[in-house]
Amino acid sequence: MKTSFLRLYTVVLVAAFALVASTASMAPAGEGDEDVKGLWIAVYGLPANTVDVDFQMNDEGVASYTRLIDDGIVALVVERLPVENDEGELVTPENLAALVALFEDIEEDDIDISADLDGFAELYTYPVAGAEYQTGENEDTRDCVDLFIFTDSWLFRVHVVVAADFTDEYKEMVGEWLTHLELVER
Repeated sequence: MKTSFLRLYTVVLVAAFALVASTASMAPAGEGDEDVKGLWIAVYGLPANTVDVDFQMNDEGVASYTRLIDDGIVALVVERLPVENDEGELVTPENLAALVALFEDIEEDDIDISADLDGFAELYTYPVAGAEYQTGENEDTRDCVDLFIFTDSWLFRVHVVVAADFTDEYKEMVGEWLTHLELVER
């Protein structure tokens, strides 16, 4: 990727701390995920042309909520996942690449994991890690950035996908979203 989304967070994080007080009064984008019970992530600051396209939740509480922005140039997916992988191991930054590779059907070596995102951890009061990678090829290439928040009961994945030709155009906006999430109990 041309410039890392997660590296951009340092600049955006400074602005985010200044806006923390005003964030509490902002309404979250989209209202299709209100059926989620328990701990969830509200996303703030999405543009008016955001379209809610999918919501899924199983009996165990695993949930996924998908929004598209600008006619699908950008996709934003919030997922609430078990804290353990399919082998029963606790998901950690050290084994996160294997989980992403499984989700995205790509090689682990193609995933850049950022395990020390102290600014995000401070912002969300839980350990946080990031993953950056590409999917597709040629005109279907997508730049992906995932923010993982490790809570005691759930692993949250905020998955942002941008058409590669538009990555620079959306970089700042994505950084804003990732610094304006709120863990809410419903």
